[in-house]
Amino acid sequence: MMPDNTETTTTVEIEWSYTPPTYFEEPITLERDGYTIQIREGKIKATMPGSRLDSQEGLREVITNELDNYFLGAQPFRNARFKISGGAINRYYPDGRKDTTIVIQSGTFKMTGGRVDLVYTDSNGIVQDTRKERIKKTQRLAELANQYAPRNVTAKAVLKSYDAAINDSANELVHLFEVWETLAKTFGSEADARNSLGISNAKRSRLGQLANDEPLRQGRHRGKHPGGLRNATTDELDEARSIARKMIGAFLEYLEKQHS
Repeated sequence: MMPDNTETTTTVEIEWSYTPPTYFEEPITLERDGYTIQIREGKIKATMPGSRLDSQEGLREVITNELDNYFLGAQPFRNARFKISGGAINRYYPDGRKDTTIVIQSGTFKMTGGRVDLVYTDSNGIVQDTRKERIKKTQRLAELANQYAPRNVTAKAVLKSYDAAINDSANELVHLFEVWETLAKTFGSEADARNSLGISNAKRSRLGQLANDEPLRQGRHRGKHPGGLRNATTDELDEARSIARKMIGAFLEYLEKQHS
């Protein structure tokens, strides 16, 4: 049903929740075309005039997809399974009335990994804050993912591979190596992918070693190791994640340069 004229001055808030609530380390505000998104402590709120929601059919689903891409982009830094739920629409009228449309969903999450943050002065006398730098890089990758995942199949594929690594820990190294396989296929060869993205052969080789050669239960060629398998260490998994994260970031930055 089309809104009547009194609804042109209404305010709409679309609300989601997400887990884990610590997925981002500080509140985030995203300014978009005709609406503002606030992400904080497990809650997401998109605020807009009622006319903005009414003018675009399926806008809630569009924003939900946008959020999914944004969270996927942050995931290589967060190393956590996430779940976005809800999407309730609250419409506020000038006379104080409120209408709510509720969406019910459910899900689970799993946290992995950990870190120690440092603030220190480097050899050049410059103060380095690892937490601030990580937050900055996280938001940069999330914004690039939000921009390019909807329109570039490779961008979406490598983000989904990282997501699969988080959600399927028994095969984590398999999924992380898929990131490189996808990029090499996109560029036509490993050499072209390395040169275009600035990926060193040492990093690519190390990811391949962890995923393919070491006798790890999370790896690919488990039948090649008659002497038995072992679980990957925390350091080995962190190293593989870091390499895959850099590959994803390099590709998204490459797309940004191509479109600038």
